[in-house]
Amino acid sequence: MFTDKKYQVNSIEINVSYISYVFGSAILTMPRTLAIEVGTPDGIFSIALNGLFLFLLVSLYIPLQRHFEGKTLTEYLKEGRISKWVVKIFSIILVCYFILALAVVLRILALSVKMYLLPHTPTELTVAVMLLTTTYAVTKGVEGIIHLHLLYLPIIATVLVLVVFLNIGNMDLYSIMPILPEGISPIFNGLLPSAFPFYGGVPLFFVFMSFMKKDNLKVLPLAIAPIFTSIFFFMITISAYTVLSFDLIDVITFPTMELAKEIEIPGGFFERLDSLMLTIWVMALFTTVISHQFLCIWIIQEQFFNNSNIIFLSAIVIFLCFIVAFVPQNIAELGTLSEVAGILAIIVSLIGIAIGYLTKWYRNLQN
Repeated sequence: MFTDKKYQVNSIEINVSYISYVFGSAILTMPRTLAIEVGTPDGIFSIALNGLFLFLLVSLYIPLQRHFEGKTLTEYLKEGRISKWVVKIFSIILVCYFILALAVVLRILALSVKMYLLPHTPTELTVAVMLLTTTYAVTKGVEGIIHLHLLYLPIIATVLVLVVFLNIGNMDLYSIMPILPEGISPIFNGLLPSAFPFYGGVPLFFVFMSFMKKDNLKVLPLAIAPIFTSIFFFMITISAYTVLSFDLIDVITFPTMELAKEIEIPGGFFERLDSLMLTIWVMALFTTVISHQFLCIWIIQEQFFNNSNIIFLSAIVIFLCFIVAFVPQNIAELGTLSEVAGILAIIVSLIGIAIGYLTKWYRNLQN
């Protein structure tokens, strides 16, 4: 990977990279996931809580990153006599998470493309083509990946806003009343199933923030990502519940796609908005996949090969992702795999930050 450590990233680029990553991971499926797990329209509050917890995690990590400017979390841990062995185990967990996360988003891509765009194309071919394309993008390093995020996010966000805005006339807000009919307990049922897109991008901070100057590592500028993400998921979920009817959401595989199909534009300017929406989502998923794939290879090279370029490493990673992507036999098993990925994302986020603070405390104690 061609990554220059002198390359500098600012807070806007970090925010854009995270938001772009999140859109590709669950923007099509979030309303259905929450409807099934929560059982009431109050799943929107699960989004708010996950956004709040993500904000707290980011707020905890930023002061830690300021302690080792110019280094990734795993680089910092690797320097200690004890922590260098702990970080090996942590890195293995991280790599497993990245492969699992890649498998989930790739399989969702394959299902959506087969359902809405290429019904006669084998899903295996769709996944293979995406992996080959992202493998080339990964070779451009952090700078190339961030530039792709900057290029695609404005387009993705604009289309999502249009989908919501053009459906305002179709919304029936009374259909999600009353609020909290069963109390607050159902809200907590939706936290873990919807965790993957929120916490899945936290490891991205572990690496990308090493390219930031210490003066730019401030909580408030970097808090935009959790807030922006929560607002967009909130908008899409509310739109899906009020336009498509909450009672039908749990039987619709990709509610956001169906939202696009509900839009009618006079004059036939757009006849297949669902195809446009799918195209935009493929762009979002592309940025998600390259982020995970890059981070997976980065961690492996840094921790196990002393930053040496291993010729066949990318091929091994994409082969494992391809195999894991087709382990689920149906959409229900894929949902379970996604939930496991979300739990693993929370684990690696919490463990990474906890080990970082413990290492900092121990080294300060020694000094």
